[in-house]
Amino acid sequence: MYNFDEIIDRRHTNAMNTDGFRDYIFHADESMVFPYKDEEFIRMWVADMEFATPDAVSYTHLTLPTNREV
Repeated sequence: MYNFDEIIDRRHTNAMNTDGFRDYIFHADESMVFPYKDEEFIRMWVADMEFATPDAVSYTHLTLPTNREV
């Protein structure tokens, strides 16, 4: 069973959802002052969700050959 209630902390992992949104959305660096803390922004990204990778996907990724001839 997959645990969707597990909280995955993506901060400091180079995820745009947590570490890159200031520059991407606002073209701002860390010195720009916002009315809210970074943790208070509600980010609604499509591809950068905060779910762990399922074990089957991790296993498949690790066991696939790296040089496949097409």
